[in-house]
This record gives sequence, structure tokens and C-alpha cells, in this order.
Amino acid sequence: MIYIQGSGEGYVEPVRATEQEGVNGTRLRQVTRGKEEDTLLITGYAKLPSTIAASKLYEVVAVAVEVRPEDGEIIDVDCILPTIVARRVVKEIAIGYKLSDGIEGLIKEIERRYCGNTHKDVIIAFRVIYDKYRAYREGRPLQQIEERSKHRG
Repeated sequence: MIYIQGSGEGYVEPVRATEQEGVNGTRLRQVTRGKEEDTLLITGYAKLPSTIAASKLYEVVAVAVEVRPEDGEIIDVDCILPTIVARRVVKEIAIGYKLSDGIEGLIKEIERRYCGNTHKDVIIAFRVIYDKYRAYREGRPLQQIEERSKHRG
């Protein structure tokens, strides 16, 4: 189940929705997509080095993934990157990848297809996501996962 106030993706998925009143009288829709089971939202961040142009827009690269808990399959991705094309490519690379298979295959695909200045930071963010997924699967507290937020050297 997801609570949303709107969608900017330009397409509509088949959903079942019910409305409820949110904070300060706003209307929230409770949306379920088909027979989708409970999913996890996992985020990873990496601080951008001040020497690249993207750091003038953002201080960090942020990646958020929605995954199936049982196998870590990435079913949705969003990220903070300077261009729409970069965000789309990262999404295309990651959707369908299973974190239960390890992180190296995903990193190799990012290295192969993403040649932007922020590719190392995207990789760091995905490593953080992978570490958080492993901690979840092993029953370790997620608070113990340290963000790899120091910029790359």
C-alpha cells in the first residue's frame, strides 16, 4: 500500500484506491497495485564532490528503491540526479535486479551503461542500499548501517 497525493510520471497503473483525510484536511489516496505484496523502501546516499557541476545543484546523490523483501527484486527506483535522462537510465538499469544475487552484477551494469560524472556516487548509493537490504534479511537493526556519504576520493 502506498499513500500518494499525485503522480508526475505521465502514466497510470491499474490501482485500487480509497481516500482518507490526512493532516490539515488534505485528502490522501490509499493505493494498492494489483496483487502487490508488502514491499520495502530502501534509500542510499552519497555526497557529491565539489569539483563536479552536479554539486552546484545537489549536495548528494540520493537513490530510493522499492524492493520485494523475499528476494530483493527492485520493482521501482527514484533518484536525485541532474538530468531526466540520467534518472531514466539508472531506473532502467536497476528495475528487475535482485539484491539477493549480490551487488556486483548491478555495479558492473552501472559501470557499463552510466558514463556520467556521478556514476561513482550512484554506485556508492546502491552499495548502501544493498548493505541495508542484507541487514534487513539478517534481522540486524538498520540503524547500524553507516551511510557511505563521504565523497569519493
